[in-house]
Amino acid sequence: MAPVSSSPIVRLLNERVHHYHRWCTPSVLPTQERVDDFYASDVSISAGFFGTLVDHTGVFAEAEAFAAQAESADRTMFSVHGSSGSNFVVLRMLALGRPRAGRFGLGVLAGAAATASGVGLLSVSAWLIAMAATQPPLTLLSIAIVATRALGVLRGVTRYLERLVTHDAALRTLADARARVYARLAHTEPVRRFRSGDLVTRLVSDTDATQDLLVRGLAPPAAALLTGAGVVALCTALLAPGGLLLAAGLLLGGVGVPVAAALAGRGPGRRATAARAELATALIDTVHGAPDLLAYGAMDRAVARVADTDAELTRVARRDAALLGLGAGASALIAGLTLWGTLLLGVAAVHDGALGGVPLTVLVLTALAAFEIVAPLPAAAARLGLVRAAGARLFALLDVPPSVRARRESTAGT
Repeated sequence: MAPVSSSPIVRLLNERVHHYHRWCTPSVLPTQERVDDFYASDVSISAGFFGTLVDHTGVFAEAEAFAAQAESADRTMFSVHGSSGSNFVVLRMLALGRPRAGRFGLGVLAGAAATASGVGLLSVSAWLIAMAATQPPLTLLSIAIVATRALGVLRGVTRYLERLVTHDAALRTLADARARVYARLAHTEPVRRFRSGDLVTRLVSDTDATQDLLVRGLAPPAAALLTGAGVVALCTALLAPGGLLLAAGLLLGGVGVPVAAALAGRGPGRRATAARAELATALIDTVHGAPDLLAYGAMDRAVARVADTDAELTRVARRDAALLGLGAGASALIAGLTLWGTLLLGVAAVHDGALGGVPLTVLVLTALAAFEIVAPLPAAAARLGLVRAAGARLFALLDVPPSVRARRESTAGT
């Protein structure tokens, strides 16, 4: 093969970026010159004039065209792999909801208010019960009684508002995503690129993953951060060691367990997405091709293929359920250990005279209620692998270059 000239991206890297970036990826063409230096940062984040590799714009589009010419191909597309690429897919899915960021922000505030109302309800109830045991004047308890009722009502109202606002915004975003998919289908040739069953899965299940990410992966973590900070501040004011222990427990339950669940769910999520697409493809091919399969005696093999794919999807679903159970169990274990630790610290403080009996009750029950804040996070993190894989399949459909372009109309001058 004859040596080829330097590609546009290599020239740009060596001429414009050499002095302040260090590159780590060599050229994809074996006969092409290498970039002069090695680097440790992402090019599209650091310099916007490059375009993006995922959107196939800028110098990346030029490099793809150059590679296609060098390899005598009709079209060449570079892809992104690894954690950077998968995280970028999640960011692109979140970006779909950017036009409704205000509604999602309102949903986060409503969710934080609902969670804080639940924690506050148990804290005020603990104070009320502990104080009532000392038989104080009824007027001293009247404010707590009214606050308990108000927090109970507020919890239900704000939770309903949070579900209403976030689901409304997510469903509208999902409708926009479906419109983008159908608009792309009108200008591309996806039927030739994807099998019919796989295309149906991309249009339905993979697009629905956008709603799942926006509802479960956006509002609950933000609401947990806001509410958790307030609860830790309250417990620290009552007893500093107890507040610090609660903060550590919430970090383990709200960050450690979800991160572990997300890492463990990456493989099952990819396999579940692939198995679901394979099942839809096999089922639709079997139904549509039934006359030919019967005529050639291949129906048994086709049905066996559907059964095998369904068994694989069931096996992956069972592993996913086991992962969800382990995440819930780990969260419950951390909550129990934190509660016992807080109780022991509180009893020691009461014994030393640094804490009263009523504040001890409030501290312990507040610590118990605090883990309601992080309870939804492990399950949402465990599904992140499935959502990421579905998003990659969705954007693979949206990123298909148009095969039909509208011709610009020209008007003759007079």
